[in-house]
Amino acid sequence: MSGTELDARLATLSDTKRALLERLMKAKGEAAGPVPIQVMPRAVRRVIEPATAAQERVFRLCQQNWNDPVANVSFALRLRGKLDRAAFVKSMHELVERHEVLRTVFREEDGRLHQLIRSAAKSRFEVRWEDVQELPPDEQEQCILEWAEQEALQPFDLGADSLFRVKVVSVDEQEHIWYLTLHHIVFDGWSIGVLLEELAQLYRAFTAGQPSPLPPLVLQFADYAAWQEKWRKSGHRTKVLEEWKQTFRDVPSLGQPVYGYSRSSLEIALDSGLTERIRKYSQEQHSTIYMTLLSAYVVALTRLTDQPEVVIGTPVAGRTHKEFERLIGMFVNIAPMRIQAEMKVSGEMLQKVRLLTAQAFARQDLPIDDLLADLADDLPSGEPPLYPYLFVLQNAPASNESFVGLELSVVRRKNVTQVLPVQEFYSTPGAAKVNLSLVLSERASGIAGLVEYNREVLDESAAQRFAALFEEVLRSL
Repeated sequence: MSGTELDARLATLSDTKRALLERLMKAKGEAAGPVPIQVMPRAVRRVIEPATAAQERVFRLCQQNWNDPVANVSFALRLRGKLDRAAFVKSMHELVERHEVLRTVFREEDGRLHQLIRSAAKSRFEVRWEDVQELPPDEQEQCILEWAEQEALQPFDLGADSLFRVKVVSVDEQEHIWYLTLHHIVFDGWSIGVLLEELAQLYRAFTAGQPSPLPPLVLQFADYAAWQEKWRKSGHRTKVLEEWKQTFRDVPSLGQPVYGYSRSSLEIALDSGLTERIRKYSQEQHSTIYMTLLSAYVVALTRLTDQPEVVIGTPVAGRTHKEFERLIGMFVNIAPMRIQAEMKVSGEMLQKVRLLTAQAFARQDLPIDDLLADLADDLPSGEPPLYPYLFVLQNAPASNESFVGLELSVVRRKNVTQVLPVQEFYSTPGAAKVNLSLVLSERASGIAGLVEYNREVLDESAAQRFAALFEEVLRSL
């Protein structure tokens, strides 16, 4: 069995079957298990720990965009009900105490980026309060929207600031606006669910005068960083890197590179009827919505560009060990997929995409930065990025917890539709830019999202044509 086939098989097995297969392989002398996780005892924890490859990428991006909130993750929530201020503040501080990454800053030493873990007392974290109760309703709403934009667009100093900002605005006794802003270097989409779930549990306990109900964390993000550093020096990395290189060997030219970047976007929305059709088709084909939408993306790109194949990057959670699932932090990685062009979605195409997805996800421990650095020597000078397209389906687990006595809803912001530009963030600093990204999420009303495009490559009419082609492909399922 080849390494690629093995990783694809391991990715689709249950935990029990995977463990049995690995034991059988070890008995044959073919052990392919991952690098084990080692928990650093708190007594020997260093104040300064190495940063991860993804954190290094984000840091370099921010250096290129000084005072630009390119990597801010910000959202605003409306809280309706009686807010227990003391319990709310205590919950926030307990979360910062619990997750070291929320009190971490960054510094360079000897050409390497490091995490500096501060104590909770020195983290500079605070809950800021504002009051608009004396203002007329229209002025209140104007202030709420202006503050939402200010919070989202205010940059962080990665070497000094708390990278977790919280602000609460009192509208009246029964309504508050809660602004949360974090830097992507310490936070990813998966972390949103973890943060909200733990805060809800803490708030429920503290309002009742009870201690924290959360079990102690066995691992911290620094343990993951140490594990990744060890993995990147292991033979497993060498094997996975070689598999990726085989996949992209002799990849055809993808066109002229574009180093300029001017972002534009347009909204895309699939109605509930079409969304239900996509779900039903996926079930009939023993596929997932992700694979069906990705296949439709490939077909739409094929019709738009007439390219014989496309290379698409897609974010992956990077949490390949169960121990990482309950941590807040920047784990996300990019998995590139080389997919042959097709003119329509079919069962045969879905089977190919299913295998490519399994292969890519099984190799996600290799930082995309390592792959790009290694392939750079093999690609002709001036080639465009390995993946000129991006596909994102935001399906990180959401919190099922509720804040006792409070109803939460999202504050819709007019000028801050997406604080984190997907194309910009998932391009390697200094490299050619991604041409087009499709960012989708499942909502109660149907699948919706954004088409982001680089105006240096595509104009608005081309982006609109792509959006129309994408919907046309899906309606033909």
